Amino acid sequence: MKQDKDTICLGEIPRKTVLVIGDIMLNQHIIAKEKLEQTDSPYPVIASYDNINKLAASARIALMIKKLGVSILLAGMVGKDEEGATIKRMLRAEGIPLVLGLYSRPTSVRKTISICDKPILGLEGSRGPHIKAGVFQSIIQLITLLSEELSTIIICDYGRGLISDELIVTINECCRHKDINTIGLVKNMETDNSIEKYQGLKTIVIDKALLKLLDSNTFAKTEDIEATSLDIFKKTGSNECLLVWDTKKAYLCKKDKSLVEIGLSVTDHAFIGADELLVTALTLAYTQNLTIDSSLDKAYKVARHYHIS
Repeated sequence: MKQDKDTICLGEIPRKTVLVIGDIMLNQHIIAKEKLEQTDSPYPVIASYDNINKLAASARIALMIKKLGVSILLAGMVGKDEEGATIKRMLRAEGIPLVLGLYSRPTSVRKTISICDKPILGLEGSRGPHIKAGVFQSIIQLITLLSEELSTIIICDYGRGLISDELIVTINECCRHKDINTIGLVKNMETDNSIEKYQGLKTIVIDKALLKLLDSNTFAKTEDIEATSLDIFKKTGSNECLLVWDTKKAYLCKKDKSLVEIGLSVTDHAFIGADELLVTALTLAYTQNLTIDSSLDKAYKVARHYHIS
């Protein structure tokens, strides 16, 4: 596959690096300012507006991990378009290598339009088809080449077609005899999928509301944390799962039935998904041997300080 100036040489990659694989998106915030003087129009009259671009989805997770001082690589898809060029420029400015330059379709974009800081409209691009075989093979080849340098692989599934069942199976095969943590962040809202898609990953991170959508027959009515985690373990074979239970708490459940309750700050995570913060915290806990609470506190501070949203 052709490389561009944003790719890096394998010799530049430090040992014990985190690889984020997943859908890369761009958040475009259009903030309009209304004219102060009165007009005859019954609708707001815009005096000016600002267009603010921010990294989203897998790129946002990679950014938070990078800001926490962890060596990071990002593999995903951006289009050969203006939005894709913006993402590449932003990643380059943050020192985040995009190790695969994948230009097979338009860049995924979320747009939010606000007037006087009040969101009035949200738009999201359509979901794309599954990745082509050549891209799939490039990701697997990358993991094989970097297996001695990787400490953690985070698979972020936002339903844009990059994360397929076959890709997850093959990643598991590549990591089977390696000391590599595999974390699956489930953000795919397609109801024809199942939690079983993520079978074999060591850790599953998911919001309870999404879990009910994915497997309504099993999880629609349950309020039992232990029963929910046991069902996840049965369906995926994972060693642990991190459940965002509601706006105030999450639970880190292990296969040995141990359970850790994690307090969440509604104010702090309102602007960014709690599950994304928890994936970041879990990665930091793995790489720096910290508790999940102290790692989450660091992730909160980074997100606030750098206005990551």
